[in-house]
Amino acid sequence: MVHAAIGLDSPEACAAPLADALEGGPLFYNAEGFGREGSYTALLPARVAQLPPMPGTVAHPQRGLLLVPAPDVIERVETGPWWVTQLDGPGLLCPPDRIVALASSGRDVLRSPEGRRDA
Repeated sequence: MVHAAIGLDSPEACAAPLADALEGGPLFYNAEGFGREGSYTALLPARVAQLPPMPGTVAHPQRGLLLVPAPDVIERVETGPWWVTQLDGPGLLCPPDRIVALASSGRDVLRSPEGRRDA
């Protein structure tokens, strides 16, 4: 969905556009996240967990453990997560409205006839 929204096909290629789209909010990628597809994880304010889930996204359980990359892991690693948009400091999180816009855009692209051919 992220690749469809950005129009690029790798986390490395998506890094700069994602940093712009998420206003510098922290986002990491894990190639082992959803099987062969991998997964992106955006860090959001805790209050977002109380909202209904956005279609195409998965909310991490509030009391579940989350493997987060070390702050200096900013390039693809063989196993485990790495920061696509770098963690810039404590307290900086992704704006929820930007995540909703990104997910909506990707979902719209994937639902379109052109998106289905490329997906």
